Amino acid sequence: MTFKDMIPLDRAFGAWPLALRNPPALLGGVAGFTPRVDVKETEAEFVFSVSVPGVEKKDLHVDLRNDEVTIRGERKLDTDYENDEGVHRIEQGYGSFSRTFTLPTVINTKEAKASYKDGVLKICLPKTSESQKQRLEIQ
Repeated sequence: MTFKDMIPLDRAFGAWPLALRNPPALLGGVAGFTPRVDVKETEAEFVFSVSVPGVEKKDLHVDLRNDEVTIRGERKLDTDYENDEGVHRIEQGYGSFSRTFTLPTVINTKEAKASYKDGVLKICLPKTSESQKQRLEIQ
């Protein structure tokens, strides 16, 4: 199964009402936070774009292992909300999250790079030389 095969499934679940995707919201609590992730594959690398608005850089972690990428972090509830009786509604999700992706090939972990700007975590994962596509000349 490729990432393209998963797009219709992601869209189907993404169309569910927020409360069904985040069960604590059904009980009137603060819904959990799961960042949205876009993954693009080129001939040389995989590029992840992770939407993490409100998450501080120090609260993000990326772990790489062979063909797996795990993105962990925490979006903290603003302390002004915790004891404020004037807050009527909190719709944004908060809490810890962890997303693990299995790639169709092994990545070069030594050359991997991550950057964070304007609430977007960008991860570039080069493929190993043996996993990159190449065209074999027929003799």
